[in-house]
Amino acid sequence: MTYFDDMTALISLKDDFEEAKIAFTWIFEKYYDQLYLHAKTFVRNYADAEDLVHIVLWVLWEKREIINITTSLQGYLYKSVQNTCLKFLEYKEVRKNYTNSVHENSNSSRIYDHNDPETILTAKERTDEIENSIAALPEQCRKVLMLWADGYSYQEIADLICITIGTVRTHLTRGKNKLREVYAKL
Repeated sequence: MTYFDDMTALISLKDDFEEAKIAFTWIFEKYYDQLYLHAKTFVRNYADAEDLVHIVLWVLWEKREIINITTSLQGYLYKSVQNTCLKFLEYKEVRKNYTNSVHENSNSSRIYDHNDPETILTAKERTDEIENSIAALPEQCRKVLMLWADGYSYQEIADLICITIGTVRTHLTRGKNKLREVYAKL
């Protein structure tokens, strides 16, 4: 089937799986380049812009059966890319501030030589410990924590993985507590 407008494609996204795939492919091919350029104006990095557009389109695919777009498809996609980029930039800023804070507070009298093998090994061990702790979380808890870290709201996470907001909060609390335990040991 050939699509002549966005509305037909949106309706077809809610049809059977094969029809939805065709509609999604049409949407992807029509909007990907525009969305990529839009994302690039925010993040100024090719790989990040590409990843963020993929996330927006992935969310559209995942929510296709329940999504209710009241504006134009183009407007919805542009706003979604903008919001995702802003959340990403906010997350990067928080991470940067946290990293700076950790370096300043961890041992203010010690100067870190980032080329020193011991410093590199210690940082690698800490990273491995954190990654192992995240990997050890139950799958649902890990998904919630990662989506939250990527800037998704409780409601968006709940919608994405089909759980209640209360369950999202419970998983986040457990995941954050586990990470606090790991950070305390480091």
